Amino acid sequence: MREVNLIATVPDHSVGEVFDTLRNFERYAHFSDAVRDVRILKDDSGEVLSEWEVNFRAGVMRWTERDRIDPSVPEIVFDQVEGDAKQFEGYWRFRECDDGCKVFFNANFDMGIPSLAEVVEPVAERALLDNIESILHGFFGDTLSIEGK
Repeated sequence: MREVNLIATVPDHSVGEVFDTLRNFERYAHFSDAVRDVRILKDDSGEVLSEWEVNFRAGVMRWTERDRIDPSVPEIVFDQVEGDAKQFEGYWRFRECDDGCKVFFNANFDMGIPSLAEVVEPVAERALLDNIESILHGFFGDTLSIEGK
């Protein structure tokens, strides 16, 4: 299993603004070329299920995830219930900071190809980070800063 972390600062935006923006998954495709489509469903328990199609290198990855969206924390926790990867789970967390809002993205994934993991998973990691950056820049523009860049 591989872990991916990204920390971004969104200046001049409150935690509430950033959280409300990023919890609206259906808008992702309008603000990022990385995301082709997101459809929102509900399961029998009333939890949110979202179906995703995103660009992955020269192809498309598809999956359905269960999303637990908790404005009281604020946090979005997701885990794949079916899809192209063997496992995909993680979270978005949001904290106030001096210049605005700090966004923490974490994901753990397993592409399910043990014999090619050393080749495929670094490529998947880079694609995931690029896609998350594309989403954040699409919503919040060039004033956004990514730590470690």
